[in-house]
Amino acid sequence: MRSFKTGIRDIVTETIPIEEYFGEDDKIEAERIISELKANPDQVKANRTPFEEITFGLIADKVYDKRLYLLHEEDNGANQFSAAEESDGTRRLLEYIPALYGAIYFSKVYLVDEIERSLHPLLIKELTRKFSQDTTTRGQLIFTTHESNLLDQDIFRSDEIWFAEKKADGATELYALSEFKEHHTIDIRKGYLNGRYGAIPFMGNLRDLKWDTYAEAR
Repeated sequence: MRSFKTGIRDIVTETIPIEEYFGEDDKIEAERIISELKANPDQVKANRTPFEEITFGLIADKVYDKRLYLLHEEDNGANQFSAAEESDGTRRLLEYIPALYGAIYFSKVYLVDEIERSLHPLLIKELTRKFSQDTTTRGQLIFTTHESNLLDQDIFRSDEIWFAEKKADGATELYALSEFKEHHTIDIRKGYLNGRYGAIPFMGNLRDLKWDTYAEAR
């Protein structure tokens, strides 16, 4: 996370008793989790929110909540933020850590939809370059993307880049860049944006939609 210049200096966890986490408002939920964990002491329970995941585990016959915090560089030291207080991009990077670690060190395959979501184009390009060119990588990363900057033959082989073309009947056709027999020096990003390989949206002329006329009619 430091190498991405997010301002994060360190990642720490905070552990508190489950009673403090739920307080007086939701004792029933706390008791349910405690009962489940005592019945299965080797398991952990996760409480997911739209912005973070909090885990509960049994330690010395008591249930504790464990939450992730990120320390940011400050002029006078460090300031602590929960994952929920971080930007979408930072949370997205955190989500990638287990997948990247698992694919680099183990023979596993990970599927990621819209890998560029909430991330700067240059950042995701360097991240995929690192993964693709790292000789220690043992697994595989399969992802979809709308980011044309990733169409780079210095990063991917032509048989690793696939296009998805939506047909008139609603079906989707998949085909690889290797089918076009392009030279490895060709700028495929430019060719793609110019429609050379298909798989681009074809829209009507937006200037002819007459939105203002429609708004007046409403």
